[in-house]
Formats: sequence, C-alpha cells, structure tokens
Amino acid sequence: MILLRLDGVSVTEAAACLKTAAKRVSTWSKRFERHGLDGLKDQPGRGRKPSIPASKVQRVVTRPPKGRKSERAQHGPPRWRVAQDRATGLVDE
Repeated sequence: MILLRLDGVSVTEAAACLKTAAKRVSTWSKRFERHGLDGLKDQPGRGRKPSIPASKVQRVVTRPPKGRKSERAQHGPPRWRVAQDRATGLVDE
C-alpha cells in the first residue's frame, strides 16, 4: 500500500489494486507521511483487551500440572542456581 503510494499511485487506484477501501489507504498513507515507519506500528491501546488478567495467566503458566510435582519440587533447584545463590551470599555453604 505504502509502496504503491510512494510510486505515485493515487489513493483510489491503490485501494482498487489492493481490494480495500480508499479511506484505509488514505489513513495509512497519512500515518506514514507524518511518522515514517513508526507510523505503521500499532498504536497503544488498540485491539481487544485481555479477558483473563495477566496475574491469573502467570499463576496458571507457572503452576505444575495437577497431580505432578514441578521439576524443582522433585529434584530441588538446579546446581547452577545453588552455586549462584552461594556466590551472591543468598545461601550459606
């Protein structure tokens, strides 16, 4: 769309070529003219809001499957983590 416009194709011709509305071509062209490539990025606050809060998603993602212990619960923390905690003084030797 933008490439067509940069090649000198009119808004209506670009819209017909891409089988979209002229208003859409015009909107994106104006955003590109004003802000360059950054104008083509999604603007903040656009799109559907998540129906599940991020905190709940995080709890579900980090929770082990029902009836199974997590890797850490079965075997304890990995060796590199213990060494790192000792090195930073988090745990005594």
